Amino acid sequence: MFSAESVRGLVADVPSRVEPLIREALDHFWKARCNASEGTRESAITAAVATPPARFAFDVFEEADLNPDVLSLPNLRFISRRLLFDLVSELIQEV
Repeated sequence: MFSAESVRGLVADVPSRVEPLIREALDHFWKARCNASEGTRESAITAAVATPPARFAFDVFEEADLNPDVLSLPNLRFISRRLLFDLVSELIQEV
């Protein structure tokens, strides 16, 4: 049903798979904000959107997404890693 090629760039939409990615995205934006000088924090966050961590690339695949325990879940869906990163960036920019 699912293969490495068919889920490339995607992540299983389950808390155990999505939560670490959300944390990584939050850390990415927090570091950009903390490293920016006063008055440039918003632009630093905007610039950080263009340089996502490697796990958010369109061609990333992680074996954990094809773990039998994950694949056996009812109504399993996959979501775009980059879309998840962009969603976190939108939320950060609203705060």
